[in-house]
Amino acid sequence: MPTCAEVLAATLRDAGVERMFGLPGGEILDFIEAARKVGIEFILVRHEAVAAFMADAAGQIARKPAVCVSTLGPGAMNLTLGVANAYLDRSPLIAITAAMSTAAAPYATHQQLDLNAVFRPFTKQTITLDGVNTAATVRRAWRTTLEPRFGPVHLALPSDVARQPDRQAEDPAMVTLTPDAPPAPSGEI
Repeated sequence: MPTCAEVLAATLRDAGVERMFGLPGGEILDFIEAARKVGIEFILVRHEAVAAFMADAAGQIARKPAVCVSTLGPGAMNLTLGVANAYLDRSPLIAITAAMSTAAAPYATHQQLDLNAVFRPFTKQTITLDGVNTAATVRRAWRTTLEPRFGPVHLALPSDVARQPDRQAEDPAMVTLTPDAPPAPSGEI
């Protein structure tokens, strides 16, 4: 059974992601390795903000979501500048950050931030992946970035969840990658 990180990577590849931009850290390495194995190129940057700006530009050019990646804590905070810029630019973007292990979260303080609260003001949606229906969740996030007024979505991936087998109770193929078309004008004013 594939892990949550493997399902996340495969779903992004199937949606058309060819590369992602980021600065790795230990907590996000399972996802980066899974992405490499499915053929997604990792573009290493020197600062997380640069990764988000590169994804912002790539999303604008391609008119489809581009992906930026960071580790937790300060790495995720550094990503916020470019993600906020993508929000203001109306760029389709998926920001993936590592998150504190769910087992350690109740008592750990090192680099622990409520990333959903941090990203909420300048994303269309922020989700912490829980290892259940990851493919369908990522497909919904992809669609959300493309719904009118394009914009970024944030996915937090707890380090222990990344390594756990993904439990699928929902058929991801039932979740379309593109938003519903707006209704055709009736011709009446």
